[in-house]
Amino acid sequence: MDFNSEAFLQELLETFRIEAKEHLQSLTTGLLKLEKTDADAQQPLIEGIFRDAHSLKGAARAVDMADIEQLCQAMEDVFACCKRGELTLTPAGFDVLHRTLDTVGDLVDSETGEGGSEITGLIKQLQALEAGELSDAPQSAESPPPKPDAPAAPAPPVAEPPPPPPEEVPSPPPKPAPKKPAAKPAKKSAAEDTIRIATAKLDSLMLQVEEMLSVKLALHQQYTELRDMVTLLTVWKKMWEKVAPDVRELKKFAATTELLPAETARTLERTLEFLAFNSGRLDAIDATTGHLLQHVNDTGRSLETMVDSLLDDMKQILLHPFSLLLDMVPKMVRDLSRSQGKIVDLEIHGAGVEIDRRILEEMRSPFIHLIRNAIDHGIEKPDERERKGKPRAGSVNISVFQSDANKVKIVLSDDGKWIDVARVKQKAVQQGILTPAETEAMDDEAAMMLIFHSALSTSPIITEISGRGLGMAIVQEKIHALDGQIAVVSNKNLGTVFEITLPISMATFRGILVQCGKIRVIVPTNSVTRVTRIRRADIKTVENKDTIAIDGRVMPVVSLGAVLELPAGDSQAEQITVLVTHVGDEKIAFAVDRVLKEQEVLVKGLGPQLMRVRNITGATILGSGEVVPIVNVSDLFKSAVTLTGAHTQTQKPAESAEPKSILVVDDSITSRSLLQNVLEAAGYRVTTTVDGVDAFTTLRQESFDLLVSDVEMPRMNGFELTAKVRADARLANLPVILVTSLSSREDRERGIDVGADAYVVKSNFDQTSLLTIIERLIG
Repeated sequence: MDFNSEAFLQELLETFRIEAKEHLQSLTTGLLKLEKTDADAQQPLIEGIFRDAHSLKGAARAVDMADIEQLCQAMEDVFACCKRGELTLTPAGFDVLHRTLDTVGDLVDSETGEGGSEITGLIKQLQALEAGELSDAPQSAESPPPKPDAPAAPAPPVAEPPPPPPEEVPSPPPKPAPKKPAAKPAKKSAAEDTIRIATAKLDSLMLQVEEMLSVKLALHQQYTELRDMVTLLTVWKKMWEKVAPDVRELKKFAATTELLPAETARTLERTLEFLAFNSGRLDAIDATTGHLLQHVNDTGRSLETMVDSLLDDMKQILLHPFSLLLDMVPKMVRDLSRSQGKIVDLEIHGAGVEIDRRILEEMRSPFIHLIRNAIDHGIEKPDERERKGKPRAGSVNISVFQSDANKVKIVLSDDGKWIDVARVKQKAVQQGILTPAETEAMDDEAAMMLIFHSALSTSPIITEISGRGLGMAIVQEKIHALDGQIAVVSNKNLGTVFEITLPISMATFRGILVQCGKIRVIVPTNSVTRVTRIRRADIKTVENKDTIAIDGRVMPVVSLGAVLELPAGDSQAEQITVLVTHVGDEKIAFAVDRVLKEQEVLVKGLGPQLMRVRNITGATILGSGEVVPIVNVSDLFKSAVTLTGAHTQTQKPAESAEPKSILVVDDSITSRSLLQNVLEAAGYRVTTTVDGVDAFTTLRQESFDLLVSDVEMPRMNGFELTAKVRADARLANLPVILVTSLSSREDRERGIDVGADAYVVKSNFDQTSLLTIIERLIG
């Protein structure tokens, strides 16, 4: 092997990245624990962190990652001081260390592993921390003298006189050497029983194993067809046994009579010979097919056992503990709470519960959003919590447990502010999602589910973290795409609880095969509460919707074929077959022509060209080779609502031919020009002014649909301008967006206090995001 080849170096670098990420996770976990541990119990944690930093430094040196090596050396020096008791870490010191780990993580993921001036700055901060010179990072109570360049050698201990030699005594006779016990076989460590394998290889192997399910289903289909053929042969044999005596009599008659013409007699003789031949062959075919049926049945059972066992083993291989998802949470909670001036205690239970790795990867984004929401919207600041009689520290709890053989539940709760149902209803009416009459008739449980509706948010201001009204809709969509469910409960005094139910594995599931006209589709079994037949006469029309009462609950009745836009049948049968399906607590009875069977289903993707097809989540191949679509029950509910008009949408006024008018305020000509170009390109009419005084004068003279303002301006800044707008009776309802370089928590809070509708930080400026906010505010 050429140790200087590009391929070898690349392989070595990939190995380093895997090792580095393990060390970084261990360092992050150790720092978080250290931050919450009393000083007298910190030494074991410090020792572990020191070792991880040292190991990562050595690994970085091996692949010539100089910047990572220097940062790790600086961290190692800090923890060497901690080990010697020369330094006590404070929150400011922990902040520097966490920033260092974040930077190392970025360097590990980068192509070159090189940083810039940021590396130098971090090293200086770490050196200041080591020397006890970092702001808000005092040294320990017993401050040691200044550290010399090299530690002085310890003074040799004072020599003590040697003890007197013991009196000589005769030695006892030597004892025979005891027999050594037989050596026990060496037990392998966990590390020796473990190997690394690329996830891509595992995924490929899993796909091949899943394809074996198609073979199993195909063999089952062949067994069914062969069994039907044996049944036909049995019927044929019984019919032959009934006519066989008549055939024999006819044969005797043909052999003795001279009344038939010669040609007719020969025809009859050939026919009787053929029937006699068929009789013998029928017995042979019956015996052969019976034996073949038994053989196919035995083979099918063996193959089914092997395929199921192999599939279960592969599922177990792909199961990973929830800790892979939850390990990032403590760091995220710490960073978010520190940035917002909040104190949050995090508790995690059940991190060892295992679930399909692919589900964990898909759940990362929804989980991050729920955690951010809990801290951003839920947990109050310490002083506010104290006024409410709560502990100054808020609480976020995550519990994971297996609810049954195939399901896992995640319960995420916080003890912060509750979700105000009245406010949710008000926002739903304002956004045209519901009418006032519909919100009045809606109970609190149903109203709470409105938070998952796109474009609905109760946040008082839009920021890069929250308030756009898209996050919870995406969370629900992601969970439903995984065939999971999400529910929410919120109490004014106790906080908010989200309960997520997910399948353990996403490889296969049980599905119900149904017929809709000439098309057959699969409905996931776990989305079906029951299958039943109803009388057409029992269907009642309520508010122009077909409804039926099942088990004491009234629910809509919708034709599945109509929702899927299939050709309508002409069946007017008295009895209708329905599948009672559910999404959360909502239920709809979907009418179908026939329920054929329930079977195991292997999900096939539709390919990149059909990445998102409404109402369809994928396809499967039946044992007969027929490709059948699998319906997306969550989409079906949305389509059914549209089809039946379950929620009457508030009619929005027709858009005016005149473009919406926006006033842009900024003292920088570059920023003004940028905003003007972006907004005019999007079709808005834009007017610009240079400061708050000029802007307020313009607002009093002309009408605008929206105000976009900088904050730091001469004469009147953006905060003062927003406050004056809110105090003016004519302008009080004008939407205001503050676009500024001020990114601190205090500035955002001041923006909320003066009445801004959105707060956009220039360092995070993205024109698509800005246009989305404007679209939400003024349409």
